[in-house]
Amino acid sequence: MCGIFGLINKNNSPVSPETTDKALRLLAHRGPDGQGAYYDGPLALAHTRLAIFDPTDNGRQPMAYRHYTIVFNGAIYNFPELREELRRYGYDFRTNTDTEVILAAYDHWGEACVHHFNGMWAFALYDSRKQRLFCSRDRFGIRPFYYLDDGNHFAFASEVKAFGAIPGLQFRLNEVRAYEFLALGWQAHTEECMVEGIRQLPAGSCATYRLDKQELEIRPYYRLEGQIRKPEGKTFEDRKQHFGELLQDSVRLRLRADVPVALSLSGGLDSSSVLAVQQQLQPKQPLDCFSVVFPGARFDETPYVDAMAQLYQPPLKKLAPSFEDIMGGLGQCCWFQDEPVASAAVIAHLQLLQFIRRHGFKVMLNGQGGDEILGGYNKFYWPFYKELVRTSPWRLPGEIAGLLRRSPPPLSEGWRRFQRSRSLPAAPGWLQPGFIPAPEHLFRRSRDQDVAACSRNLIREVGLPVLLQYEDRNAMANGVESRLPFMDHRLVEYCLNLPPEDKIRHGVRKYMLRQEMAGRLPRAVLHRYDKMGFPTPQVEWMEEHSALFLQQLKEITQHSGIFAESLIALASAALEKKERSFYPVIWRVVGFGAWEERFL
Repeated sequence: MCGIFGLINKNNSPVSPETTDKALRLLAHRGPDGQGAYYDGPLALAHTRLAIFDPTDNGRQPMAYRHYTIVFNGAIYNFPELREELRRYGYDFRTNTDTEVILAAYDHWGEACVHHFNGMWAFALYDSRKQRLFCSRDRFGIRPFYYLDDGNHFAFASEVKAFGAIPGLQFRLNEVRAYEFLALGWQAHTEECMVEGIRQLPAGSCATYRLDKQELEIRPYYRLEGQIRKPEGKTFEDRKQHFGELLQDSVRLRLRADVPVALSLSGGLDSSSVLAVQQQLQPKQPLDCFSVVFPGARFDETPYVDAMAQLYQPPLKKLAPSFEDIMGGLGQCCWFQDEPVASAAVIAHLQLLQFIRRHGFKVMLNGQGGDEILGGYNKFYWPFYKELVRTSPWRLPGEIAGLLRRSPPPLSEGWRRFQRSRSLPAAPGWLQPGFIPAPEHLFRRSRDQDVAACSRNLIREVGLPVLLQYEDRNAMANGVESRLPFMDHRLVEYCLNLPPEDKIRHGVRKYMLRQEMAGRLPRAVLHRYDKMGFPTPQVEWMEEHSALFLQQLKEITQHSGIFAESLIALASAALEKKERSFYPVIWRVVGFGAWEERFL
């Protein structure tokens, strides 16, 4: 994992080393193990390195091969197998890095090389002979790739803040994205970001910039809709076996590193399953586990984390952030995220990564993505039952009965989601009228027609992208590479093609994973049916420290021209009456104020 930056001056003037030096300073946290730059007339490529594979100087970037030069952020987990395949085609290698394999793969397969990669990546590869820059982002957008294409420059970077190194460039607020965040709570749902003019290369896309014509072409190389196929296995047991094999191989690949590997253990089903699979693969090498806990809180994860520790005996370290820790880290978190922070959970996660790095780890596994591909959220019930009505209506009574036995019915929640998807909510009165964009400019979320469509929408639009953003920025803020076994493209594709009843059965979400993990997890974890995400005592903190939040809102309202005076009265009434539905708005405004102070 690393930080990358590139700049092309459209007036053909050379890029100043001072510009790349400043960009590298802004990205230094992503790569504390070295940095470098490459210049060719109006083009510059720059890189900060986090050394994971071949930590010697052999792995320094930018890396060159023939007339190609690359800057790369990410990890290609199957690079040893690809290296052996390319050797049979006559290629020689001088390093033990995945970067060198990408260069050879591009030389051999051209742009189709990305179809051979199992991993996460964002890279830019310059062909000096053809005067072309080829860029690519992994299938699911695990690694970031921002770009700017205006009348003066084409530029790209791992983080938005790095564009601040470009002479004369001023950051301006993207008001539509700001409105969608403040009023609707949406983030990372489009290619645009909070800064006007800076966009993300879409997940599963490539781009080519031609220096001679100053033209940018973006095209997809991967679409989830294109992966629809009948899953292997005629019976549930056959499909479960294949699922288990894919999960095990994904964990095996993501354990590859020339540095120690740790695990973020939440006490939930997904991260606990990763630990169980790792122990099956490496029974004599327990992973160091790290957890965030809040002793005494109503949703404390300690009992589940302790149950896993008792079963597998891994070295376990716990972090318990205080309210003062969280609020003291708000500004820092907004800086690293490049976006306003929407909840205390993001800050607690950042501090967990700081905790992990202080203990000497540069690679961390976690369970991100399991809910999206295996039906782990309550929102899956509604499309599941709709699909059941169409395909197997005779099963509906038994399925609903099973749900009622296990948990309160989320059907009313599903109905509310369905109603909300039909129209956008009314504009809130706590924003200045002139700040509210026209409805046609707002993002329209896709409908969840069935379970597979729900998964695709979560992966592409409304769930996973912002979680991946949190994951990348918080991990890389501390020089830690975060790896996600559930996001192996083979596993994602297989799970999206599973029958809905393999994911939800008798009201039980993630049925396939629970069956695969039976006998390998404590009962308390295996039969845990609540879904808490990354919980913090945010609600209790807000009520206990309401005066502090109101004071922050007053200061933000005075300095920002987008909030109406009614915001203070609404927030005060909500905190006094404990109308908790308004609390997320308060947090978003506070987070927006901290971000605005640092970026605009």
